[in-house]
Amino acid sequence: MTVTNDLNLNNTIIGGTLGVTGGTTLSDNLTVAGTTSLDNTSISGTLAVTQAATFQDNASIAGALDVTGATDLNGALDVAGVATFQDNASIAGALDVTGATDLNGALDVAGVATFQDNASIAGALDVTGATDLNGALDVAGVATFQDNATVNGAFSVTGISNLSGE
Repeated sequence: MTVTNDLNLNNTIIGGTLGVTGGTTLSDNLTVAGTTSLDNTSISGTLAVTQAATFQDNASIAGALDVTGATDLNGALDVAGVATFQDNASIAGALDVTGATDLNGALDVAGVATFQDNASIAGALDVTGATDLNGALDVAGVATFQDNATVNGAFSVTGISNLSGE
């Protein structure tokens, strides 16, 4: 059968393949029960996916990406702008920071902390445990020792000295 003009059908079932070579307009919902293969596809409205979605290539999103559930990234994460975390962040591997870092809360280090350059501390420094200083110690204010002090080299004092005890 060849149709050269408009054909209006109601409730039509096609048992074989439907091939359409020209533009096609569907004015109502489209329900597909099997697998659908699409080449270049443009969706101008909302895309709702109720089950898992798999993308075999890159996905570009021009607007915001809002994820409600857990997110698992198995590759690199490259963030060009500001990254804000509203809750705790847990990092299982090394954390490498190239630029300046501002920490506005407590810093708790369970292992060894190594500084490759000077460390500047604006408040009090409270050290519990043995402390080894392998360079000069320059104290600008009063130094108080609560227990014995041992000096293994020359001891020089400039200014008034008060020594008392046994």
